[in-house]
Amino acid sequence: MTLVVIVSVTVVGVFAALYNSENLEFAGAGIGQVSVSGMDISMQVCNHSIVPVTMEDVEAKLHGNTGDDGSLVLKGNTMMPFSVGTLQGTLDFTDFNTMKTFIDTSLGNATNTDLNATLFVQEKMLGVIPHSYVKNYSLPEFSSLIFGNSPWSCKTKQNHTSEIRQQLSLVQERMSALDLVYSDKDRNGK
Repeated sequence: MTLVVIVSVTVVGVFAALYNSENLEFAGAGIGQVSVSGMDISMQVCNHSIVPVTMEDVEAKLHGNTGDDGSLVLKGNTMMPFSVGTLQGTLDFTDFNTMKTFIDTSLGNATNTDLNATLFVQEKMLGVIPHSYVKNYSLPEFSSLIFGNSPWSCKTKQNHTSEIRQQLSLVQERMSALDLVYSDKDRNGK
């Protein structure tokens, strides 16, 4: 019995030593449906370790001086060693103006150092060994991560950056038009 425990602990220790949170890389893969305060997004995930990883929970909290500004929630998936997969999720904002600021900043049309993001990842190595980590991002870093401009060392990566930029530009134009319509109504008292 003691030998089994020692061997199990040794095996877990070896896999933990071979695996670290930097073995997962994220990059934007596309934008889906957009609402007035959120959007569906796709992200590529690369596992370039020798260990299969089951991502159980991938979330990000957007925050600034005024408190919580939004969240990103991605559905989990199992990533086999040396593979690339896709996660689907939703990026929600507390209000229209926060979303507009985020998109404007992502496209380089505005700067806002107030917004930051904290990424929480809960996973299991080999499907049984729990592992989690937290990583903080500035708004430009987080935007690069979810919209496809982040560094990528895996062998395969479809570059969706220009496509996502076009999608964001269309969203920005629609939001500017909505902002103009609603601001006109406010000025006219209607």
